[in-house]
Amino acid sequence: MPYYLRGLSALIIGLVLLSATMGSLALAATGITSPPPPPTPQPYHTVPLTYARVITKEAPVYSSPHNITLGLPPTRTLNTGYLWVSLVSTTPITADGQAWYQINNNEYVPVENLAPYTPSLFHGITFTTQPTRSLGWMVYYTHPSITPGIIVTNTPWLRRYELVTISDTVYITTTPWYQVGEHQWVHEHNVGLIKPISRPNEIGPLEKWVEVNLHEQTLLVHEGDNLVYATLVSSGLPLWKTPPGIYRIWSKVKSGKMSGGEVGNDYYFLEDVPWTMYFEGAYALHGAYWHDSFGFPHSHGCVNMTMADAQWLFDWIDPATKGSNRTGATDKNPGSWVVVHNGNGITETVQLTKLSDQR
Repeated sequence: MPYYLRGLSALIIGLVLLSATMGSLALAATGITSPPPPPTPQPYHTVPLTYARVITKEAPVYSSPHNITLGLPPTRTLNTGYLWVSLVSTTPITADGQAWYQINNNEYVPVENLAPYTPSLFHGITFTTQPTRSLGWMVYYTHPSITPGIIVTNTPWLRRYELVTISDTVYITTTPWYQVGEHQWVHEHNVGLIKPISRPNEIGPLEKWVEVNLHEQTLLVHEGDNLVYATLVSSGLPLWKTPPGIYRIWSKVKSGKMSGGEVGNDYYFLEDVPWTMYFEGAYALHGAYWHDSFGFPHSHGCVNMTMADAQWLFDWIDPATKGSNRTGATDKNPGSWVVVHNGNGITETVQLTKLSDQR
């Protein structure tokens, strides 16, 4: 499935935050029954904070949990939109019979306005040797077919985020079907394929670089000609596409706020976005705690990664950081390369953006 069609699908399923629910919606459209709940994955990282979504039209913020009783107004209001905050603690504070969450120093919100959320535990894989066969992740819950090109509903489920090995590919008209096991065939749109491109000429044989495949919704990490890491990501939705091109990381930020749109018109506000790596203006690779739609476009143009993947990449990629919250690339501490493409390598028209043009 072309990435833009997967993006159109994501306009519908992108608001669904649980992968099982998302898979059920996609399967319901084909008449396939819902899959069983997935096993609980084991944590791969330490989530730096606890996060919560604002679930009411507006959420008042008070400087003290006693201010309602005192008749004092809120210090500010979290307005209508897609809003997320970080919590000081998941344990509410009780004051004057009212339960509160503390979101910042001297900022409290009534608990009925917020819903805590656990970020995705999905993470990518590292490579110590180069793969000899194609690999990929299931992005939908899928009944594999015994024969390519035939849709079935009575075979055991392949689960979303399950890593599969591609042993053969058969084209039905122009659509590839992948063999992922004995008598197991799946349509290519069910898989986010690890499909590295050759190192572009602009990138040296020892340099670090990141490849974002918009068609597959994958991110591959390279050192020279060697693949060292791979994972699923979420790039920009059709209205906010991630721009193809060849770039360099110009700034890294461990934690910071992100916002955009206007109140009443696609407004979003995200507190404490972790491990952000800017590669072209405001476009960045960064951790996303607010959804579990990896493998599908979901963002306003940035490349969303799970918390574990973003932390791993942030620590690995240049410019090297020295403990400060923000690190800018310099001539002595340059940023790594980022290659964004639509699935056909970089044979399409791309933009070579120099470091000095990105500030």
